[in-house]
Amino acid sequence: MGLDDNFYYSARDEVTLEMVFKKVVIDSSYNVTISEYSSSYFWVSPSDSYKIVLHGRMIVVGAMGFLYIAEVHNPTMTPRVITLTGITIEVVNFVVNSPNYYYLLGRDKSAQSVLVKVDPTDDSYTSLTPPGEYDIYKMSVSENDEIIFNALRMADGAIIIGKIDSVGQLEIIDETLNTEIIVLERIN
Repeated sequence: MGLDDNFYYSARDEVTLEMVFKKVVIDSSYNVTISEYSSSYFWVSPSDSYKIVLHGRMIVVGAMGFLYIAEVHNPTMTPRVITLTGITIEVVNFVVNSPNYYYLLGRDKSAQSVLVKVDPTDDSYTSLTPPGEYDIYKMSVSENDEIIFNALRMADGAIIIGKIDSVGQLEIIDETLNTEIIVLERIN
């Protein structure tokens, strides 16, 4: 379901055999109209992708050996594929958003944990953790872009709780629990 209350799906064009994005409109008399929404290649599979909705945008994120990001809806109603040059996420483990950004947690080709903060207005991104230092299991993001996470610190094997503030400063909150957290929830 799109932001405009219509249905969308990926399909192969019968003539060109290319993948296209189709729009299904059902009017008040239950008449169904199917039209091509975009000829851009979109791979939207519910089983291996994440959907993010923020500020009039719908973004789909997935990874099938490579990172795939598609902005299906935006203020200009022009769908597009987003490329984050330099990011080598091959597996997406978790995607979450705040009102202003979306966050990608995944693994690169060396199976190292990668955490990236992406600004949807200009597709700029910031890597939030040094590569190979933390293996993040769980994370939550607050309304003001503060991240709380549970991770294995690779240097010494300690299971830690960490915090990354809205400007990207990393702080270790606890390194003595030595257990994995099940749920991270802000309590204040």
